[in-house]
Amino acid sequence: MADKDAAKKEKELGNAAYKKKDFSTAISHYTKAIELDGSELTFHNNLAAVYFEMKELDQCIKECETAIEVGRENRADFKLIAKAYNRMGTAQRKKGDLKAAKVSYEKALTEHRTPDYRQNLSEVESAMKKAEEEAYINPELAEQEKQKGKKELCIDDIEEPIMDWKMYFYPANVTKIMHKKTLIFSLIAGIYYLVQFLYCCAAVNFYSDASRLAPCYNLVD
Repeated sequence: MADKDAAKKEKELGNAAYKKKDFSTAISHYTKAIELDGSELTFHNNLAAVYFEMKELDQCIKECETAIEVGRENRADFKLIAKAYNRMGTAQRKKGDLKAAKVSYEKALTEHRTPDYRQNLSEVESAMKKAEEEAYINPELAEQEKQKGKKELCIDDIEEPIMDWKMYFYPANVTKIMHKKTLIFSLIAGIYYLVQFLYCCAAVNFYSDASRLAPCYNLVD
């Protein structure tokens, strides 16, 4: 039979030790509280907080999972379950597991929506986006395409380098090459020559039509 009063006293002793950063003592008291009353998720949640401060992130995540499981079984306040999810997400983020952290923060928000939880989710989503963009950056490939384009601008088929480079025009890819200013300049040059090419084509068509309508009209003096 659970001794809730004794368990509560152990928790309070654990909290006092935690505030003093006496983590080993805090763990001892929280563990004792769990032994006295296994139906209270707060004890597991507090124990997870200690492991987080000790940088034992795997143990922290494990305690958060246990806290959630205990909370579900005993119909705990959804705010307490949300707190466990949020702490687990923070530990996962600290480990570098951004995808898992995102899931945990989303579940925390499902249980209880707070500005802090929403901010945590926003930050991890931004971190994931940045990591994805950096993963696609390939300076060597960008340089190869630049040189290939410059070479092909010297021949008649002027649309080829534009086609080769068009992958860099899409908005999703622009940030991947912002550090490659020379490539951007080459792209501008390619566009310039393409415009010149189209202008010449238009001029030829104009004179061709003029000659057809007025045979006496000479293209040259």
